[in-house]
Amino acid sequence: MRRKPTAAKAKGGAKQPRTRSDTSLASKKPDWWALRAAIGPGIIFVGWGTIMPISFPLGAAIACIGFVVLILECTYDHVCLAISHLGQISIICCVIILFGIFSVHVVLFSAPLQYDCYPIMSGDYPRGDITWNNHLTELRVAITNPSDMDYEKLDIAIKPDNWIYRATILEQGTGCSLQDMGGEVIQIVRSAKGGTTKITTHREGSKFDTEDKEGDNFEPFLSRVGYRLICGSLPAHFTIRIAVALAAPSPRLLGIFPPKNDAAGMGLGVAEIANTNDPFDLLEVKPTPNRLIIDGYYVSRMRKFRTYEDMSLKD
Repeated sequence: MRRKPTAAKAKGGAKQPRTRSDTSLASKKPDWWALRAAIGPGIIFVGWGTIMPISFPLGAAIACIGFVVLILECTYDHVCLAISHLGQISIICCVIILFGIFSVHVVLFSAPLQYDCYPIMSGDYPRGDITWNNHLTELRVAITNPSDMDYEKLDIAIKPDNWIYRATILEQGTGCSLQDMGGEVIQIVRSAKGGTTKITTHREGSKFDTEDKEGDNFEPFLSRVGYRLICGSLPAHFTIRIAVALAAPSPRLLGIFPPKNDAAGMGLGVAEIANTNDPFDLLEVKPTPNRLIIDGYYVSRMRKFRTYEDMSLKD
């Protein structure tokens, strides 16, 4: 006698048709997700690593946009939504912390410079490589980096309200240099041949060079504008001391200056002063400086900082 298959066996024995697995589609999603996930870090890299060294404000703004995009990706992307809430929150918090570190230590950080400036009216001993004279007043300028970071590419103008004889850096081996900024300049010839001669000046940017047909040597004596301090780097907690020798020309020395008569504001005056063996005899007594302007730029962490100080000087 034949038995009918039971319902249980009939049901259990029936095999469901195998549907197509979604793994092939899911395997494609991470590829697209990787491309989308790279948008935020890519914007950060372009702003921080590429544009900030050229233009700090623009690069910082682009990098901040990149962090915002990265936070949105971690919040709404389907891959991040597929993980646990705790895992997603942890990822978002990590990105926000990195954004905060970037904002505080890159965008909002400060890089101060400290200035100590004062005149020294007494003492006729040499300062650095300057042979001193009792007609000169020393203006001491100390520039300090008080931070824990090294500064780079310093270009700072030191402009007192007096004529300058010379300026020198008192520390050795700093890699810094001082450059006369030109402007009004008094040059002298110590052993001129005298008589009628032809004098020619050659403009060299803000400076000029002088020659005559007799071959006399024109030496810079006094300048009016100031000096530029140029340093490749200024280490952390380091001070550069500068001695500026100030002078006051006598009226007969200033009397040789003509009005500026060309389109570029350049003029030339020539005088032969007799009965003077020492150029310092053409100076007045020690001048008293009243004002000092410091103006320039320097770089720290790819950011360019401007410094400007208008200081009143006291002995």
